[in-house]
Amino acid sequence: MPSGRTGALITDVDPDGPAAQSGVRERDVILQVNRKPVSTAADAARELQSVASGHLAQILLWRADNGGGAEVFITVKKE
Repeated sequence: MPSGRTGALITDVDPDGPAAQSGVRERDVILQVNRKPVSTAADAARELQSVASGHLAQILLWRADNGGGAEVFITVKKE
């Protein structure tokens, strides 16, 4: 991740859950949830819990790859 950026590292993804179905991967870093910046896992959990069941969460991720990394925007429907 670029220096000066903060976020919540994803360490486990339920392979049958909505996040995995939307493309979230282990080692992605959550930068924002519904356009609200996330600095810690607690921030991410709080923002995701505020999304009502059946509604969408817009998540901005940092995804590392062999060439460095990039921001990825994913929409997840909360169960």
